[in-house]
Amino acid sequence: MLRVARRKMASVSAVPSRSAVAFWGVAFSPDGKLLAVACDDKTVRMWEAASPKAFTALSGHAGIVKAVAFSPDGKLLATASDDKTAR
Repeated sequence: MLRVARRKMASVSAVPSRSAVAFWGVAFSPDGKLLAVACDDKTVRMWEAASPKAFTALSGHAGIVKAVAFSPDGKLLATASDDKTAR
């Protein structure tokens, strides 16, 4: 279960760890099985949509990740950051 708090920037926490990360954008894969979250710690966190735990964190940006989007076939994930790059 993911809890989302509404604020200027929302925070998401994975239960039961209760660790919070501010995020800027989210995207579900086309099949609905994966959730990608653009985080302010310069990573993209990935979840299985049915699971409460992040299973991986993708790094590589030098700035806050602001947006994420899956390709229509779900094989690619695009990210955009304050570092003025898209990956």
